[in-house]
Amino acid sequence: MTSMHLNQQSPSHRLLRQPDVLMPIFRLLVEDNLMLPPPPLHPQLVLSRVSRIWRGVMITSPAFWNTFTFKATSFRDPGERINVVKSFIQRSRTGPLSLSFETNLLPGQAVAGAVLKDLLFGAGNISIVDELIIPNVERIIGLKCLLYGTEISKFLLGIPRGAFRSLINLDLTFLNTYIDDRSNYIAPKCYDFHPFENTPHLDRITCNIIDCHINPLDLRFLLSQLTTLHFQAVIMPPEAFLRMMRAGSLSLVEASFSVELDSRWLVRHPQQFVAPIIMTSLKELDLHLIDPSWDPLFLLILDLPVLEKLCIGEVDNNFPFLRHLQLYAAVALRSAMTLKTLRLTDLEINPTTKLPVNADPGTYLHRSERPKSTSHYDLEQFLQPFPMIQDLALPLSLYIHHTTLEKIAMGSLLPLLEKLELGSYADASTILILSTVGRRNAAQSAPMHRIRCRLPFRL
Repeated sequence: MTSMHLNQQSPSHRLLRQPDVLMPIFRLLVEDNLMLPPPPLHPQLVLSRVSRIWRGVMITSPAFWNTFTFKATSFRDPGERINVVKSFIQRSRTGPLSLSFETNLLPGQAVAGAVLKDLLFGAGNISIVDELIIPNVERIIGLKCLLYGTEISKFLLGIPRGAFRSLINLDLTFLNTYIDDRSNYIAPKCYDFHPFENTPHLDRITCNIIDCHINPLDLRFLLSQLTTLHFQAVIMPPEAFLRMMRAGSLSLVEASFSVELDSRWLVRHPQQFVAPIIMTSLKELDLHLIDPSWDPLFLLILDLPVLEKLCIGEVDNNFPFLRHLQLYAAVALRSAMTLKTLRLTDLEINPTTKLPVNADPGTYLHRSERPKSTSHYDLEQFLQPFPMIQDLALPLSLYIHHTTLEKIAMGSLLPLLEKLELGSYADASTILILSTVGRRNAAQSAPMHRIRCRLPFRL
């Protein structure tokens, strides 16, 4: 449609010149999110080129210019590009603003070691803190960004207390891999960080700290008001984990952490002297545990009365195949009638990121020994208290006895189970697993909808 077409005097064309008619049409056509750099046919840009009237309606409507996603890329003219971006943001006037800076990494690809043009908008030649975040800080409601090098100090030390007065959702990654002298990006005395103090609306946080000497507690998040907290990309000691859980005990609904135990934990904090933490609202908990055998009882400090989803992955250098089944059962026992999802996972340490990740099933085949056998009695004792479970995942390192599969098939164990994920080391047991599902589906009113069976690689 061109300007000449709109100048026709038919009633329909005259209607398409009236802002109150155009706005509902634009709302149907315009995407909520503006990608920068923008693709050639992005609706906001296409509609603004149809005519002067359409352009006027489009660029003077703040609702069409309040959510931006920035793709990681490099520019030959970063100064000119940032001016264009600022002109787009100015169209949102004084309204709420969401800024999301995305990388070009594939799912699961490590941030450390990637080239800057795949990580940063402007490939490091644009200061997003100085140019985009600080000038708009008071009206930002959503922020996702990766900060590296000196951008970290600008953010943590340059944004004053109370500036993020509208912030609701935060997804933050600190990266210091590309700085030659890592001790200089923040002076050792500058650990008095205030950007997240007095953030009355902050509700959801995801945080990742890579090669930076930043204690998560130094960020001073108002944990007592958060409903969602994801720190799984940061390995922390039990003290920090428990301190965060205690601070968020009344508000947290969803949380994930990576916790590493060592021999010093028992000396510093004997379990019997730590007061219980009652998580009154927590419904989803995802834990990655490193060397939990140093003190498997530390999780009993948590009281989880309304938990619906529990995911626990572990990697243990002392007992590679040890499963603390009764401990995990004790952790979830208060939520026996609410727990619907239970997932136990084998982890291994990624040599690049040093973070725990899901283990390759082949990892276990190359050992001459099978995983530690768990008797059918132990496993059934573990599962029996949780009749409401609908989604169950057990690791390849945990042997599932045929007697247990028989009870699942008959519905006497886990009668509401809909999704089952487990591993098998033998062809015969694989057939038994599939037979279990078939018999269960034929006999039960609520059949399983999904099964996943992991098999080890054979060389």
